[in-house]
Amino acid sequence: MYFIIWSVQIVFIASHWEKYITKVLFLPWGYDISQLALTVVYLITFFRGHLFWKFSYDIGPIVITFPLLVEVSVYTFSIGLSIGQTFWNIYKSYKDETGKMLSPYEVLMPLLPVTALFTLCTLWAVLSDVVDAQPRVFFFLIGTVFSNITCRLIVAQMAGTRAEFWNWLLVPLIVTVPSVLCIAPLKAWQTPILYVLTTMVTLCHIHYGIFVVRQMALHLGIDAFRIKQKDT
Repeated sequence: MYFIIWSVQIVFIASHWEKYITKVLFLPWGYDISQLALTVVYLITFFRGHLFWKFSYDIGPIVITFPLLVEVSVYTFSIGLSIGQTFWNIYKSYKDETGKMLSPYEVLMPLLPVTALFTLCTLWAVLSDVVDAQPRVFFFLIGTVFSNITCRLIVAQMAGTRAEFWNWLLVPLIVTVPSVLCIAPLKAWQTPILYVLTTMVTLCHIHYGIFVVRQMALHLGIDAFRIKQKDT
């Protein structure tokens, strides 16, 4: 489940990373395919029941089950097809000179925060029982920090400014993850620490969103929550 969530998040930020480089937003086909696949799964489940999916086939040492097929499909369509299309579009933009023509450093810089987030959270997930003990809170934490990273990238591409190479919400993670994994007394406090960290990150993300909207409204001279009536 952990890596499936990450595969979806990687495809999402890859689209906006691509736009930051090429100036064109190309929405991957993976989302459309996933919606069609879910529709088919729901229809089959409606007519045949949930027991229809409880099957397994032994192919040598490999046991094929429906969850395994879903996981492989997610990785194949989300990572394989979508990321491949992203790299192709970036290559085309450089070949045709239609993008921003950024240097390799500027191209890779927006990926540093999300790479650091993936590394920290994967270490925490693999080297502890946090995923089993508090999966919802842990996934919420990851999603919130990831959203903050992605929102800043989207704002940079909308404003035509340089993307940030770092996200300060990673700082508490850099402190928390090694502390929980390496300091024995803190392992027993893993759940309270996770809750405190998630609350802090959520409040910071809300604060960021509110002030981005306020600054944009101030710049445009509008009220964000009021529609101006047309003159008649």
